[in-house]
Amino acid sequence: MATVASIESILVVDCGSTITRVILLDLVDGRYRFIARGETFSTASRSENDLLIGVRQALQQIEEVTGRVFLDDDGQLITPERPEGRGVDALFAVTNAGRPLRLILAGLSDQISLGSARRAVLSAYSSVEHTFSPEMEAAQKQTSENEISLIQNANADVIVLTGGIDGGPAGPLTDLAEMLTLGCALLDPSSRPQIMYAGNSTMREPIAGIVGSTTELVMLDNVRPSLDIENLEPLSSALNDLYQERQLSLLPGFNTLRAWASAPVATSSRAFGYVIKYLAQMWGTDHSVLGVDIGGSITTAAFVLDNEFSLINRADLGVTHALARVLAQSGVDNVLRWLPFEMDRETARDRLLNKQLRSSSLPETTEDLYLEQAVAREALRLTMSEARSRWQKDNSELCPEFEVIVGSGGVLAHAPLNGQVALILLDAVEPTGITTLWLDSTSLAVPVGALAAVHPLAAAQVMEGDAFLNLGTIISPTGTGSRPGDVIMRLTITYSDGRSLDVEIHHGGLEVIPLPLGEEARLEVRPLKGFDVGSGPGKKRLIKRLVGGMIGLVVDARGRPLVLPSDSTQRIEKVKQWYSDIGA
Repeated sequence: MATVASIESILVVDCGSTITRVILLDLVDGRYRFIARGETFSTASRSENDLLIGVRQALQQIEEVTGRVFLDDDGQLITPERPEGRGVDALFAVTNAGRPLRLILAGLSDQISLGSARRAVLSAYSSVEHTFSPEMEAAQKQTSENEISLIQNANADVIVLTGGIDGGPAGPLTDLAEMLTLGCALLDPSSRPQIMYAGNSTMREPIAGIVGSTTELVMLDNVRPSLDIENLEPLSSALNDLYQERQLSLLPGFNTLRAWASAPVATSSRAFGYVIKYLAQMWGTDHSVLGVDIGGSITTAAFVLDNEFSLINRADLGVTHALARVLAQSGVDNVLRWLPFEMDRETARDRLLNKQLRSSSLPETTEDLYLEQAVAREALRLTMSEARSRWQKDNSELCPEFEVIVGSGGVLAHAPLNGQVALILLDAVEPTGITTLWLDSTSLAVPVGALAAVHPLAAAQVMEGDAFLNLGTIISPTGTGSRPGDVIMRLTITYSDGRSLDVEIHHGGLEVIPLPLGEEARLEVRPLKGFDVGSGPGKKRLIKRLVGGMIGLVVDARGRPLVLPSDSTQRIEKVKQWYSDIGA
C-alpha cells in the first residue's frame, strides 16, 4: 500500500443507493485538485446486483474524458500508477448501498436511557422498527404477548437493550430481558437477532444469564452511566461495525472493492460528517456549521454547535427507495403543501410510488420536479426534528444560528435553478440569524469526507478549491407582533465601489438583494423592536465583510416557525409567490 507521502493520483468511489460516483484527484502545481468525475446509476440493488458494474462504468467515463487507463484487461484496478500514466496511486471508497440494520429498541425510560440509545442509533445506518419500554407498554396497553409477536414479525438484525444508570435497580430490566429472550427463542435460530446490551453495567452478569445461549449477546458500555452523562460512541461504533460485517460484506462486488481500497471502506454518512467537522475546525472553535445530505434511501444531518459534533441519520427517509416511508411519516398533505399548484392526493401518491419503483428515473415534467423537491423538504424536516432535541434552549424549538449550511445530495445538486435549492433548505431547515448557504454542486462532499480520514491534506485542498458553490447569504429575523406587510427591519448594504442601498423589509415575504458572486460588501441590519437577527431583539448587527453568492443576499422574513395558510387557494398563491421572489 502506498504511503500518504507517495500518493499523487487518487480515485474516490461513492456507491450510493441510487447513484455511483467516482472522482479523480491529482496533484496540479503542487496542490491536489479535482480532475474528473464519472457517474452512473448504482447496480447493487438492480438486476445486475453487483456494485462493481456501476464502479467500472463510472471509471470508463473518466477514462474517456482524460485518456487515462485505470483497469487492466481483466477489469481489475491498476495500482500504484505506472510510469507511463496507467493506473492510480490510491483508491478510497464509501458506500451506503447495503440495506440498513433493522433494530428493536428496548429500555426502561423513554426520556433517559432510551433517549440516549436513540441518539446513538441515529449516528449509525439503521432503522428502528419497534420500541419497548414499561412506559410505552402502559400507555399503549401492550401485553407481553403483543410484544413477543412484534419481535417475531420484525425481521430485526439487532435488539438494543438499555436501561438504568450504573448501580441502579434491576427488577424491571430483568423482566424486559426475559421478554426479549423469549421472543428470540421462538424464532428460527438462523434468524434470531443479536442483542446488544448497553445498560446498567452492574447488570451484565444477570443479563448474560437470562439470554444464555438463546442468541448472540454483545456487552457494551452503558449509554447513560449517570443522569448527567451520555456515552454514545460504543453503541454507535458497534452498530457501524455490524453494518459493515452483515450488510456491506454481503453485497456482490463489495469484497473486491474493499481489496482495491487503500483504507477501510467508510459509510457515506460518516464521511459527510468528517467534512462538516473539518469546516468547523477550519474557521475556529466558535463557528457553527450544519450539513444536510438528502439521498435516495437516507437523509443525514451533521452539525457542529457549541464545539460539539452530532450526526443524525434517518435511514428510513429518502427521495427514491425510502419515499414510501416519508409519505407514511409525514402524510401526503404535508408533501402537497409545498407545491405552487393544485394536485389531488391520489395523483400525488401514484406518481411518488411510481418514482420509488423506478428509482433511476428523472422527473419528466415541472410538476414531477416540484413534487420530488417537496418530498425532499419533508424528508429533511423529519430529520431536522431529531436535531431539535439536541439544540433546544429555553424550550425554544427554533433553529440556532449556523454560520454556514451545506446542502448535498442529488435532488439539490441536480436542481435546475439555484433558487430552488435555496428554497428547499430555507423551508426545511428554517435557519435564523445570518447564514451562508453552500451547495455541494459537484457531489464532492462525501468522497472528500472519505479522503479526509486518511489524507487530510488532499481533502483540504480539494475542499477549498473545488467542492462548494456559494449560493448566497440569508438573513432570517425572528420575532412576533407584526402583521403581514408591516416593516420589521431596515438594512444598508455598502458595495465595494462605494455605492450603498437602503432597503425596508416587510413581514411575510422573501426578498433578494443583488450581490454578485465573489463581490464583497458591508452590511448593517437594523431590526425593529421585537425582532432579532442574532444580536438580541431590536439590536442592530454589522457584517463588515459579506461575500456575494450565486443568488445574492436573501432576506427570509416569512417568520419562524414557518406557517403556511390553511386555505389551499391562499397557500398555493403564497408558495407561488415565494418561488417567484427567490427566482425559482
